[in-house]
Amino acid sequence: MGPELLDWCTTTITGLEIAEHPLVAGHHTPEDQPDAIAASLAAWLDRHDLR
Repeated sequence: MGPELLDWCTTTITGLEIAEHPLVAGHHTPEDQPDAIAASLAAWLDRHDLR
């Protein structure tokens, strides 16, 4: 996503949380950065007391 789309999402979608990473995801993010995605999901679950 580019900066314009990210800005639109953060101002339009209520309750949206965006995790930023310095890693380049590539075309297939789940295949290219599975550990970064898993860490972000685990942190989100912990912040919301869901695990």
